[in-house]
Amino acid sequence: MYRLWKRALPSCLRRRLMIGWYDRLARLDAAADLPFLNHGYAPEPGTPPRPLDSSDEPNRYWIQLYDQLAAHAVWAGRDALEVSSGHGGGVDWLARAYRPATICGLDIAAGAVAHARARFARPGVCFKQGDAQAMPFAAAAFDIVINVESSLNYPDFAAFLREADRVLKPGGHLLIADYRSRAKRAGFEGPLLALGYRMLWQADLTAGVLRGHAATRDRKEALIRAHAPWPLRGLARRFADLAEDGTASGQARFRDGRRVYLGYALMKPPAHRG
Repeated sequence: MYRLWKRALPSCLRRRLMIGWYDRLARLDAAADLPFLNHGYAPEPGTPPRPLDSSDEPNRYWIQLYDQLAAHAVWAGRDALEVSSGHGGGVDWLARAYRPATICGLDIAAGAVAHARARFARPGVCFKQGDAQAMPFAAAAFDIVINVESSLNYPDFAAFLREADRVLKPGGHLLIADYRSRAKRAGFEGPLLALGYRMLWQADLTAGVLRGHAATRDRKEALIRAHAPWPLRGLARRFADLAEDGTASGQARFRDGRRVYLGYALMKPPAHRG
């Protein structure tokens, strides 16, 4: 079923089913055990661990993926936006760890937005429903736009980048991490480079994502058993990249180089001063 959804269905129907799936995930997460939905990241062995609050330790590997991006911008006193914020864990952690003046999470799934609001909304932290390709914000509203493991689901990646450019202030930062098949890497990087932004950092995160996935595998399995009804467990395991179906599995494609996980930090040119 998952393969049919991802590959065989028309894009408009695939998008509607995707939104429905994320709404369903929010309903399944009644115990708020799933604030993050990314693959996770683990640094090279021997790297000193990032200090975290004890309450954040269960989510360390998912947080570390956010930290790979967030470390390349100055957040204090700035206005930030996470596009496709899911269940809100990233927005909440960034607000606490990096202390922007304000941070908003935008997501197209109404159930995910409601779930995030109920758990994480507070002064300076908000969540809105909206499309990444047509954002409900004024031009030059944010100093930072961050996007973690979501852009592969957008029907028009270039439209998302145009919107990110529109809502970013001059001198603002675009932070993005996601995976693509190696054959589609140029289609990911090309539009980013075409923005004409200054490249502050770029990295192949694949090895760290593989380590993070391995470190979180048991917890993901436990969460699926605890929250997913039996008929949905197979779909949930494929969504979490836990299905080991030979060379067709997502992790196998990461391991043999057919799939790459990439991170970028870019800065929009400052306003021209004549």
